[in-house]
Amino acid sequence: MTSPRIAESLALLRIAAPLIVSYLAEVLIVTVAKASLGKLGVAELGAAGVAADVGFTMMIIVIGFLSVVGVLVSGALGAERREDVLPGLFQSLWLSLLIGAALTVAVYHLGSVLALLGQGPEVVALATPFARAFSAGVLPLLLFSTLRGFAAALMRTRAVLLVMVATFGLAFIVMPGLIHGAFGLPALGIAGAGLAWAVLAWFKFIVLGLYTLWLIGRVKLPLPSTWLRKSLAAWPFIRLGVPIAGIMALESVLFAAVSVLSGKLGAEAMAAHQIVMAWIGIPFMVSLGFADAAMVRVAYWHGAGDGAAARRAGNLGLLIGLGAPLALVALPLGAPQLLLHVFLDEAGASGTAVPATVTRLLIVAAIFQLFDGMQAIASHALRGLYDTRVPLVIATIGYWAIGLTGAYGLAFTLGLGIDGLWWGLALGLAFTGTLLAIRFERLAKSRIG
Repeated sequence: MTSPRIAESLALLRIAAPLIVSYLAEVLIVTVAKASLGKLGVAELGAAGVAADVGFTMMIIVIGFLSVVGVLVSGALGAERREDVLPGLFQSLWLSLLIGAALTVAVYHLGSVLALLGQGPEVVALATPFARAFSAGVLPLLLFSTLRGFAAALMRTRAVLLVMVATFGLAFIVMPGLIHGAFGLPALGIAGAGLAWAVLAWFKFIVLGLYTLWLIGRVKLPLPSTWLRKSLAAWPFIRLGVPIAGIMALESVLFAAVSVLSGKLGAEAMAAHQIVMAWIGIPFMVSLGFADAAMVRVAYWHGAGDGAAARRAGNLGLLIGLGAPLALVALPLGAPQLLLHVFLDEAGASGTAVPATVTRLLIVAAIFQLFDGMQAIASHALRGLYDTRVPLVIATIGYWAIGLTGAYGLAFTLGLGIDGLWWGLALGLAFTGTLLAIRFERLAKSRIG
């Protein structure tokens, strides 16, 4: 007979593994896009990169809000309230449409936003056609994130994986095609890059949408006569989602601010910062996959009224979700030159401080990644317990009062440079991750009957 720990671990892996690969596919799609844009020129790559970063930051905040669909659907399944599953999905879909319409307008006018943020006329001129085409992909991206959360709650994430693999393959056609005119497609330059993003977003939404329609029939989810009233009763969704969006906003702005501060320390410090950030983004995808899995499993057991199982799911999510990425982070510690070889021209970098700086930062990154993964998984597990307001307070103190203030003080006031910037960031994440993990343990323990 399988023990509850093994059974729960397998359930977490079943949800997380496909999500991890799909998140990595998204990272690779960005790489394909940058490679195609880079052939247009440095100015085009930079302008599109800035516009995409700002646009995606806004969308990530909204996607955090929409992640509540996984909590509500999984909780309803755990409580054996199958009649509430489809209304929970419909809530997220109509909120995606409402917010997506407003966000589409904002992204369409992103050129004006960049001008207000102090970007030069050349950047604004290049970013404007990209942003206008890119805005067509905002709505399907939000709808796709809702369907992805729904699939995770039903433990059907392999479909998400297959959709993302197909999207990754399509990127090799539409990116060079719409930018440079390959494969018989029109050469649209930087606007083509934005249009390619939109095409990929619509593709993955439509394919996952068709699968979702099939899945609803396959598992025979009922549509109650009160579905419309339940779907429009969105206050529980909003009450949970707004604090989550706040946490996502705080985290996004924190990393953006640290990136800007690294630029004030000189080109070599900024280059080292970007290299290490690019690397740790890969193991973080592992933590993020387990964070999503922990959220829906904790929500399921919370809905079922089984506090012990909810606690077990969250703690196992933390244990497995931190062990795997830490092994990845440790890899370049033994051979940092391998990482340098990927990002730098060795002849050009040999006379700079970048290699030595990257080697030092990798040590900090191992600590950083532990607590970054911890805060992601613990905060998602707390969402499964419908606890989002206190985590927002913890994140505000950890990210800003400790993380950003500490990073600035260590880097500039104490003169520790880029090392101080990273130690400050690690300190803020350590505070946030530790307190969130402790809160989950205490809250889950208190709910064991």
